[in-house]
Amino acid sequence: MRLKVFIETEKLPIIYRHRFLALIKESLSRSNIHYKAHLYDDEVYTKKIKPFTFAVLFPKGTRCKREAFYLDLDGKHSVEDFVFYPMEGSLVNLLISSVDYEFIMYLYNGLLEIKSFPFNKDVTLSLKKILPMVERKITSDWVLFKTYSPILIERADGSPVFRNGNFPDKECNEEFNAIHDRILKDLRGYGLKKEMRFEPLSEKWKKQVVKHTLQKIKDKLGKSYATFTCFEGYFHLGGDPEDIEFLYKKGIGLRTGQGFGMVEVVRNE
Repeated sequence: MRLKVFIETEKLPIIYRHRFLALIKESLSRSNIHYKAHLYDDEVYTKKIKPFTFAVLFPKGTRCKREAFYLDLDGKHSVEDFVFYPMEGSLVNLLISSVDYEFIMYLYNGLLEIKSFPFNKDVTLSLKKILPMVERKITSDWVLFKTYSPILIERADGSPVFRNGNFPDKECNEEFNAIHDRILKDLRGYGLKKEMRFEPLSEKWKKQVVKHTLQKIKDKLGKSYATFTCFEGYFHLGGDPEDIEFLYKKGIGLRTGQGFGMVEVVRNE
């Protein structure tokens, strides 16, 4: 279950995931406050696995320049970094995917009520249209994917598995299986049906350092944002088709509910 939200905005800072997450939370609050509270109880929500992922896609012709911008609505935190400027008349796309029908239903109904949403003191997002997206069916135990948003795979200590473009095959797959076995147990009640095989296409796979912020990140680190070493591009994923389809809908890797790990099927192989 996938939605595409067409958004008009004059500009958008490179650190944007936290505000699109805020838009998602606001939509759920307007549609079903009890469901929103179920996902985001203040005491436990950071430990609760979210059943969705999202990505933000910029239109062709988008230019960028380095300038100061605010991270929040009150203007207390500002940084200098890249800001994207879409061409006049073009729209930014917010893509959202979930393995939970309730989530998509409540999200869609809530989004219909929101015409505009403040990004910060200077930027407003105008929601123009919401459309369902076609989902590809998983019919094989070996599937070629591409990323819509970077994939984050970390060790338990927070260090990235991938370093400097190297792909430690054995370690990566051990971490990949451990992470997703835990995620599936939490969301559907049982883990992987079969060990998975994660194989990046080295010629179409690159490192992406993502700057990201949330209030808990600020509180923990004592600074405005954190950086995460992610990767994006094309990769094969092997395993039980049911497991693969679940992760296709829910997102792959860590922090999917914060805008990481949204992927699209290129082909079943």
